[in-house]
Amino acid sequence: MKNTFAKKFTVLALVGVLGFALSACDNSSSASNNELPAEVYDLAELDTYECNDEITGKKIYVSEQSLNYECDGTAWQKTNDKTKPSSSSNKTSSSSSKKNTSDINPENLKTADFLNPEISYGEIKDSRDGEVYKTVKIGDQWWMAENLNYRYLQPTDCEDSSSFCYYDEDCSKYGRLYLWSAAMDSSAVFSKNGAGCGDFAECSGDYPVRGVCPEGWHLPSSIELEQLVSTKATSGSGLIMNSEPGTLLKGGSWKQGSGINAFGFTALPAGYRSRGEHYYDKGQRTCFWSSTSDVIHLANAVCFGEGDGVDLRGEKKELSYSIRCLKDN
Repeated sequence: MKNTFAKKFTVLALVGVLGFALSACDNSSSASNNELPAEVYDLAELDTYECNDEITGKKIYVSEQSLNYECDGTAWQKTNDKTKPSSSSNKTSSSSSKKNTSDINPENLKTADFLNPEISYGEIKDSRDGEVYKTVKIGDQWWMAENLNYRYLQPTDCEDSSSFCYYDEDCSKYGRLYLWSAAMDSSAVFSKNGAGCGDFAECSGDYPVRGVCPEGWHLPSSIELEQLVSTKATSGSGLIMNSEPGTLLKGGSWKQGSGINAFGFTALPAGYRSRGEHYYDKGQRTCFWSSTSDVIHLANAVCFGEGDGVDLRGEKKELSYSIRCLKDN
């Protein structure tokens, strides 16, 4: 699918924009000092600590919930206690209170479980369906930190719909997959900037192309996607990881547990869909559409998870990929 426009970014691992980080490969940092933390960030982190008879009555404050959770001997239960603890930790006689994170099924986690707790995220609410998305500033750009999950169901000549969930599974983690025509809002449901831009149409719309994005946001051009990559890749600020265990890409596939999501973009490997209701590569790679058409049957997308780097290249418009929206200037 590569073409003359394709531009190869020779990046060993784009960790800052790839957030598939379960830290399941390294349990050396588990709580082996006989202590429970006084506070954790979210419920996913709380679930890494085992609740058993030995710590019945112990509490952990979940900062994202602004609530304490108490161990009842078998599970962590929500309380009405909003008291934030001091810096001291909970003592326990358990030899190791932290669960082996390799026991956690990643498919049960949501996008929010992968966000970087050290980053101050913004938030937007899509007025069309009430969906709330985290946002993050990278360089001079404000990006959605989660994949778009709007149900754009405009049919095409050969499809009953133009956006899809991976094998009709729950879309809450990876968002929806969109044909390029859907990404551009070729039916002009929300704006006319991308009207008529679909397969076999040599059309890039009028910048900025809102496409299927929420109001005030737009489908990024290929130049804006290139800026996303180059802003951090050339800054020397830690985006590129080129040594173990930081290397995210290894042997052409995602190395689970090695990403650190340093800049909060949290790109999860959502895979893609081809015609005929065939789905591929979930857990291995992801691509994001741009608003830039290459030739009549190709549009530019940035793809992560193949080979040793990141490609900005032409992809067939008949394929369905993820969308990240960019805030209008």
